[in-house]
Amino acid sequence: MAGPTCSVLLPSLLDSDDQIQLRNLLERSGWDEALFVEVGPIAGGADSYEADDCAQIEAGFGWWPKQQIVCISMIGSDARYHELLARGALALALAFNGIIDLGGVLPYPLHGTGTLIPVQYETWAGEEQRLWVVDAIWLEAWLTHPEFRMVK
Repeated sequence: MAGPTCSVLLPSLLDSDDQIQLRNLLERSGWDEALFVEVGPIAGGADSYEADDCAQIEAGFGWWPKQQIVCISMIGSDARYHELLARGALALALAFNGIIDLGGVLPYPLHGTGTLIPVQYETWAGEEQRLWVVDAIWLEAWLTHPEFRMVK
């Protein structure tokens, strides 16, 4: 069964130098075959963002996301993969000036530590859903919380 996922949202498209940096970062990161990373578009894919989603993100962070790096843990029950996913996403966010879409909400919001923006959206079935988009400072603080887990 697949585990937690998140996306690192980027303020600009990765150029060829960024792609090399990404490859090198992933090779040094300690990620193994249980983790998967894919660079994708913001719009037009299965994990695409609508204009309203991007507008909410822009209102909170001051820029419209241009690209995403989707990070997926293929194992969900092992806490070390939650931590490895979070540390990998944190490294990517720091390297490319990105922010992290947690893919949902967590039961323990940290207030006053970094930035957390709730994004509301409607599913194709018409249901209202929420997800959190956070900055690297918030995710780093969440990693030290005793109840740390990524959204699954």
